[in-house]
Amino acid sequence: RHLDQDKLDEELERVQTEYEVERAAVQAIVADPLAASAVERFEKQEAEIAGLATQLEKLQADLTDEDAAYQATKARWLEPIQEAVGAMSAAFQENMRALGPDTDGDIRLGALDGPDRATINEESEDFANYGLHIRVRFRATEEMQMLRGGHQSGGERSVSIMLFLLALQSVSERHFPVPFRIIDEINQGMDRFNEKHVFEQLLHHCT
Repeated sequence: RHLDQDKLDEELERVQTEYEVERAAVQAIVADPLAASAVERFEKQEAEIAGLATQLEKLQADLTDEDAAYQATKARWLEPIQEAVGAMSAAFQENMRALGPDTDGDIRLGALDGPDRATINEESEDFANYGLHIRVRFRATEEMQMLRGGHQSGGERSVSIMLFLLALQSVSERHFPVPFRIIDEINQGMDRFNEKHVFEQLLHHCT
């Protein structure tokens, strides 16, 4: 039985509050020897407390079961994806580093955080906004930056995308089979050096 997490938390809080109220009432009765029918009221309150304690215990067990089911489901689909992205990232990094000593790159899986959505949160539970994020560096003086307009030149983006596709192809046979890809004018914006290197990488991956 699936329980809504927020409703379950609210119910736990309500039962805990009632439990504390009833306990305080019992303690007040016991402390007042002149209270009418103190023993009877005490026994009634004690029974109510026992019932609330049982409810609280059941809700806590339900919460534990729900969390275990959630973690199992999450691991079942997320771990294979993380494994595939890790292999893809290693292949992409190898391709980028082959460009020269100052170039580097990787691929990260996660949701974007921050006011400018520039921080990759790989531990986020916001799975609806998960995505693959390509990071590259073309100069030794630069930090790794996400591949996006304004950060890299058109030629650098073209090279990065092509090397990403080659990395994707290198792991697709095992993780997500794709027979072929069609690319049009991938060399647009590339200088002679990058065009030659991408062609060499393409030959390397095809032989």
